[in-house]
Amino acid sequence: MHAAEALELSNIQEGEILAQVNELITRAARDVIERPTMAGKRTVTLTIDIEPDKDAAAGMFACPTIDWSAGLKTPGKKGRVTRGFIEDGVIKVNTRRYDEPLQTTIDDSNITQLGGKK
Repeated sequence: MHAAEALELSNIQEGEILAQVNELITRAARDVIERPTMAGKRTVTLTIDIEPDKDAAAGMFACPTIDWSAGLKTPGKKGRVTRGFIEDGVIKVNTRRYDEPLQTTIDDSNITQLGGKK
């Protein structure tokens, strides 16, 4: 006879679901502490799908299938806007050298582009 219990979070995959969610909550809290000036929510998501599984040969209900996933969404860090240039058919970016007049970043507002525009 199988060891069986009623379906609960604590007994899905021997408690792995709770361990995973707790780990993600810890990571979300740690992210708030490590990046307090980064605005935005840290979201822990748990998805559990339960669907009937049919015995294809018999054409009748066999058992439910339980699938789950857990995830963490944190605010992303946005980089600076940069403009590349084409040289010998390859797109390149300036590595903080200012000898290419078309290479600018948001910090380079004093560089004049082609056509005399700033």
